[in-house]
Amino acid sequence: MGTPPSGWEPPSGRPEWWEMPGPATPPPSPPPPGPQYGPHGGSEEGASTPPPFYPARPGEVPAPTGGSPPTGARRRTGLVVGVAFGTLLLLGLVSVAVVLTVRENTKEKPRDTLLKAASALANVRTLTYSGTISSTSQTLTGKLKVTKGGRAYGPVTWGGTAATLLAADGRVFLKEPKSAWTSRMQVYTTDAALLPDGDYWGAIAPDELGLDFKGALSPPAMAALMRRYAGLRTTRSETTARGRKAIKISTSDVAFYISRTGGHELLRYELSYPKIAADVTAQPVSAGPATVADVMTDMGRLGDAFDASRRAKVAAKPEFTGCGTFGRPCTVSVKVQPDPGTSGPARIRAYFRLASERNGGGKVFGDCRADGVVPAGQSQPVQCTVSGGEWAKHGSEYKTVWVYTAAFQLAMGLQDVPRMQRALADE
Repeated sequence: MGTPPSGWEPPSGRPEWWEMPGPATPPPSPPPPGPQYGPHGGSEEGASTPPPFYPARPGEVPAPTGGSPPTGARRRTGLVVGVAFGTLLLLGLVSVAVVLTVRENTKEKPRDTLLKAASALANVRTLTYSGTISSTSQTLTGKLKVTKGGRAYGPVTWGGTAATLLAADGRVFLKEPKSAWTSRMQVYTTDAALLPDGDYWGAIAPDELGLDFKGALSPPAMAALMRRYAGLRTTRSETTARGRKAIKISTSDVAFYISRTGGHELLRYELSYPKIAADVTAQPVSAGPATVADVMTDMGRLGDAFDASRRAKVAAKPEFTGCGTFGRPCTVSVKVQPDPGTSGPARIRAYFRLASERNGGGKVFGDCRADGVVPAGQSQPVQCTVSGGEWAKHGSEYKTVWVYTAAFQLAMGLQDVPRMQRALADE
């Protein structure tokens, strides 16, 4: 049996820590609710007997008295739990709000979706169409950029031939290989032989494709089209376009694919006739200069473009007009006439060849070309000079030399190209 610590008097009766080891007894029940004791052992209502004190056995840490944590601890615990619960509740509300917002956007009325997509095109400089455009007789596949002013430009495949398309101011031009152009213009084989190998720009009839780029595919035209269909009965469905979630709004003849997120962006466009099926990418005004620069460069080359719908004529036999001695510089000339359907003055380009046989056959000595502006319904001569090369080396060896020529009508007048470039710059 141990002895109590010195200087301490136990209460009456045998103290708890003097008991011999035996069966464990349940811990004392917590004190009933009552007044809280202050630092001096009193309550707000007055003095009261403090709860009994049970000293710890030697070597043990005294356990807290009573069965409840201090009031301050309870308040702090409650505050932490409350804050945590409030945070979770707030996060839950935010998540619910986000989910509800997304769901609400997906249920937007087709009319509102089309009107918002049309408004989004207000600041667009160009629309790029990647896909296929088909008319009754032609199919165009490629990647076309259509500017705000309705000018179209880009690499395409036209009738199975790789080409570059440029459409501006009601005219449509293609840059194609020589073989494609001579076939398009129905040029005789001997005439085609006078053209150097390479790619050529040429104008085609605007109705050959059956599409008005400015009135149908420019950003303002597309916005107007969506506003018109916003007033009609349409079908709405959810799908994907360009790898993004999209809303498809369609009728029996047209379909618009508009992004579900990202500001109602037009992602794809489909039309029954002329048949169009193309992904659409919008470029803002700030991205316009690069596109304009590309169009401006090739537009400057249209001065050499042929007119595939017109056939100029050689109105008389070609002749030598200044050729004293073979082998020396030799000037040749021929009268040319515009196509009968030409309404005004036309630019005619004549290609000449000096050869040892008729129609440019046999040994070829040299080529040259000349342009002339000829009034409609009239003919006038154009001329050029052959010098150097094979002509200078071997021309003097022949007593008979033939000159052969072919005439082609050009698509652009002398002032047409600068005027077209100014209009593009002023868009």
